[in-house]
Amino acid sequence: MSLSFSIAYNNVSKKVTCSRTNTVNQLASLAIAKFNLPSSVHGSLLHNGKKLDGLLPLRLTNLVNNAKLSLEVSTSSRPVTLKVVGSVLGERKQKIIKTKTDSSLEELLDTFAKETGTKYEGLYVQISMLDARIDNGSTDFKETQLGSILGSADNAVLRITIESHETQTQREKLQAKQTELRRQLEEHKRQARLLEKRLMEEAGQTEQESQAETKQIESATGEHVDDENSSPQSESDSFVNVVEKDAGVEDESQEMDTSEAPVSPPSPTATPDPSLSGVSVATYEPESFQVKQIDQDTVFVPQGRSQHYENPDSDYNLTVAQAEKYYSIIKSMQTNKRHAPKDVIPPSSYKIRIRFPDRALLDIKIDESSMKLGQLLKKVDGYVHERHINSYRLRNGVPPFEEIAVGFQENNKELRHHKFFQNERIMLIWESTEKLAKGPFLKSTVNTRSIEEMPTVQLETNRGQLADDEAEKRRHSGSEASASNKSEKKKHGLPKWFKPGK
Repeated sequence: MSLSFSIAYNNVSKKVTCSRTNTVNQLASLAIAKFNLPSSVHGSLLHNGKKLDGLLPLRLTNLVNNAKLSLEVSTSSRPVTLKVVGSVLGERKQKIIKTKTDSSLEELLDTFAKETGTKYEGLYVQISMLDARIDNGSTDFKETQLGSILGSADNAVLRITIESHETQTQREKLQAKQTELRRQLEEHKRQARLLEKRLMEEAGQTEQESQAETKQIESATGEHVDDENSSPQSESDSFVNVVEKDAGVEDESQEMDTSEAPVSPPSPTATPDPSLSGVSVATYEPESFQVKQIDQDTVFVPQGRSQHYENPDSDYNLTVAQAEKYYSIIKSMQTNKRHAPKDVIPPSSYKIRIRFPDRALLDIKIDESSMKLGQLLKKVDGYVHERHINSYRLRNGVPPFEEIAVGFQENNKELRHHKFFQNERIMLIWESTEKLAKGPFLKSTVNTRSIEEMPTVQLETNRGQLADDEAEKRRHSGSEASASNKSEKKKHGLPKWFKPGK
């Protein structure tokens, strides 16, 4: 990517374009050539009256495209000190050379070869400084002066590479091969991104089609269930009418034999279709995952390597219930209601988790908030290994990780009055006072479990099996529907005065 600049010299502005990787001095050299100035002239660029560092690449100058610059030139020569670091046929050599800005690169190379005893005839030579590189095969090698590269700098580091043409050719081939491999890798990444995007689109389309089919099945099933519910009601109504007519005939004639058995009414319950059992009104919901709570003090030992939970795409889908909840929160924040300060209620129990240097976690459950700090430390001593007792300290697990002070006065303070124990869940960090302390830090007799059995890890691992708000609503609506059906059946049943068999 290239940049264009508007460079002014003697009230004349010209547009100069160069690469973002070029230095300010290279841009000044291009501007000097653009204004047809002699090559012996040294130039520097100014932006808003401030001189730019000539050795700085343009991409680091914070100059925008089409920025306005000013060119200043000088013909006077000045002394400069250069540290020349050379690589001659794989051998490293360096030299401090004092010269002037009107010296050419070829003269600098001759001085370096003379002082280091190097011969470069017939070899490939490249002089570089930052991103500027000039080799002896170019036409600018003999004409380029140090002033055009250094600019206003008085000290700089130059690198000279002297190698055979075969080595240089092999290096160029290797660089070209690496460039091609990088291009192929980028192409593979691009193809993989396109494939992943297409698969996601196909999966979304398939999910939409399945949802549409599910809605059609649910609508068809709802009509079928309504028909089945209405048919028993009509049958029961007709049966009641027939019974009433029979009772009237019996009262008028008084000659019918009462020993005859009454006609039994048809069952108002319809046999459910097994093919529709999965989409009926009261659908069967599988039991959601329940986290097993551990009531006793436990040590959770980590595995060799930690496992990371990868969130499925369904975790990022916003449900209607979540949207309504979020909307209610935003709406409540906009009302600017001033709530009266609530009284702080000290916790009645504690769940304290202590982290050890070997990543083991000790969970301690305390049912009495009146326990004192000294009693807690004594309980921790019962789990700590014998060689680490009285040689450790506890820190608060919340930044800035303050150390919990111990002593006669502090140990007699109840936890509910301690500033670090104002919540039910407390995180502490166990540290040894000895340098380079080695484990084990806990006794082997403590109730030990794998960290995979920790309730929080179980909850994270089985996130997909947790109960959903929609599932709870479906269960609630299903129970209400069954209750309403029972009430309707009772309403359309036989009257209380009718007693068959009399």
